[in-house]
Amino acid sequence: MKLTDLPGLDPELATHLSALGITTIEGLAAAPVETLLTVRGVSTERAERLRAAARAASEPPDETTRGAVPADAAADGGLDGEVTEPPAPLGEAAKPREKD
Repeated sequence: MKLTDLPGLDPELATHLSALGITTIEGLAAAPVETLLTVRGVSTERAERLRAAARAASEPPDETTRGAVPADAAADGGLDGEVTEPPAPLGEAAKPREKD
């Protein structure tokens, strides 16, 4: 991914950043806001937005949480602590549960 792939970063800005030694998305993500402010037309707000976009683009997807169950989910699969029952098979009416 190139710097110009980030939203709000055009080729002219990429040229100015390159002159500062910022040539990669990772470099932009790590650049101090003060450095970005030396580029004409870059405000504090824009510098922070650019850095945030660069950080988001440079972070690898977290494979450990893909499809993970939320930490507060009950062990039985319910999200609110209730015991859940599997649905009745198609074509069969659900039978009342016996109380323990």
